[in-house]
Amino acid sequence: MPDFGPAVHTHAVITPDGRTDTDHGERNPFTTVCGDVCQECNTGWMHELEESAKPVLRNLIQGDSRKLKFWRQTLGGTWAVKTAMVWDSVVPRAHTIPRTVLHTLHRTQRLNLRQQVWIGRYVGAQPHHSFRQTAAHVVGPVTGGLDDPNEAHAYIAALSVGQLAFVVYGHVLGVPHPLNLPEALTSKLIDVWPPTQDVLVWPPAETLTDDDLELVVYSLGLPMEPEQATR
Repeated sequence: MPDFGPAVHTHAVITPDGRTDTDHGERNPFTTVCGDVCQECNTGWMHELEESAKPVLRNLIQGDSRKLKFWRQTLGGTWAVKTAMVWDSVVPRAHTIPRTVLHTLHRTQRLNLRQQVWIGRYVGAQPHHSFRQTAAHVVGPVTGGLDDPNEAHAYIAALSVGQLAFVVYGHVLGVPHPLNLPEALTSKLIDVWPPTQDVLVWPPAETLTDDDLELVVYSLGLPMEPEQATR
């Protein structure tokens, strides 16, 4: 990554009771530490995933041309889900991804059909890195082994590094519950999990802005009122 200087770090939580912003000041990028990961995982399978993803993602981060076949798309998607979960755990009291989802990835070290991942070329105002997330309870018939329907909810996270952006979606329902992207973003985000094309050509012709990432993250519904926060 080029040296962009210090990055502004802020953390915002939006709930039915309102919005709370915390200013963490300016500091060098890529220095945030998550204290919720054990050494065995951090130096084991997570480190192996990072090392495997580096040669695949480096070109995408820098905007260089690249072609990704199925297994590289899946590798990138797995890295994105792992990274979203780590970011989500930096402030545990405000996490949106259920702990059971983290435990499943830890156990299997692979994605599942309750998750979707898209990739896009980011040209927004935060070239260091950025992370956005939201969650919403899914109201409806729940089957398939969930003891408490109140625990059934969906989550979205969008993360960007350089020119690379990922959007991660998942849920803990026992029935299929795919996410349909906002129409304005269907040509800007490309599926990498489940993979739908033999070869992904990078970079895509259309680009993503900060407004685009906000739009997709809040496509589950802005949690400003209780009835808007459930869906």
